[in-house]
Amino acid sequence: MYKPRLNEKNTRYKQGYYVPKNLKKYIGDPNNIMYRSNLELLCFKYLDNNSNVLKWGSEIVRVNYYDISTNKQRIYFVDIYAEFINNNNNITKSIIEIKPSKQTQPPKNGRYYTKRSNEYIKNSCKWKAAEAYAKTNGMKFLILTEEQLR
Repeated sequence: MYKPRLNEKNTRYKQGYYVPKNLKKYIGDPNNIMYRSNLELLCFKYLDNNSNVLKWGSEIVRVNYYDISTNKQRIYFVDIYAEFINNNNNITKSIIEIKPSKQTQPPKNGRYYTKRSNEYIKNSCKWKAAEAYAKTNGMKFLILTEEQLR
């Protein structure tokens, strides 16, 4: 279900609050599930409605990382935590980042190259730290784009 934000008309993409149908699957406060893009909304709906998803939560996993573009220690809240059950009844725990595919590749020269480069470097630092966190905690780290979600 979709609850619009007050400033939605001023945004380039859909933002709002998601209301889950399967409250028992959601980890955290089900009244405060915010999505920041259409891709996150698609993923939330999938996780909520898929019978192979046991549990899921939005921005509940906190990962410390070092941002080499600013030389600062920072905190990264991974978009999604989810537990899946497969055909062999094995449980897979995953942390998932949702990004447009163009943000997962190094930028090409052109307009706003410096800004996009810094963003890519920052994201790469986050993802490297998230991958290490996932490995240490027996999880998988996934980056999902529109190619997997649509």
